[in-house]
Amino acid sequence: MRPSIRRAPATPLRATFTTVLSCLALASGALVLTTAPPAAASPADCQNWRAPDAATEKWTVTSTPLTTGYTLPYNRRQVELRAGNINGVQHGWARITGYTKAGDKYWMDVSRDGGRSWIQCGPFTLTREGQSPWTPAHAASPDPNLRFRACGRAVDEGQSACGPWW
Repeated sequence: MRPSIRRAPATPLRATFTTVLSCLALASGALVLTTAPPAAASPADCQNWRAPDAATEKWTVTSTPLTTGYTLPYNRRQVELRAGNINGVQHGWARITGYTKAGDKYWMDVSRDGGRSWIQCGPFTLTREGQSPWTPAHAASPDPNLRFRACGRAVDEGQSACGPWW
């Protein structure tokens, strides 16, 4: 037979103390989870990834605008997350498209824990107007924790933009 555990009766002070401790524990845990920055990978760290130029069955997964307030399509710039097959294996990569300008930046984030942390492949900086380059391609996987997203920053905009995780 299991002995019963006897608890002291709850008092208003004990209940308040327990509530405060619980809130502090939750808040400190949330701070720990949200303060980890992405690990930056330089373009050299991604050089062993495949070039997507020979990919087949290419398609755009997401397209995220980098510029705001432009009504004419030729003034817009966006980053796209692309996917395709390289030697029979699905890969993902990012590219910047539209009316690109020298100084625009683009990169691809890769997460192995569902988007809680990631490495950043890039940023790569455009050297002249009108370029539409891409990042190296990273092999995809059936593992749901391996996720990609495309990010960029227009040289004349004040902030970076990232698409959703895929």
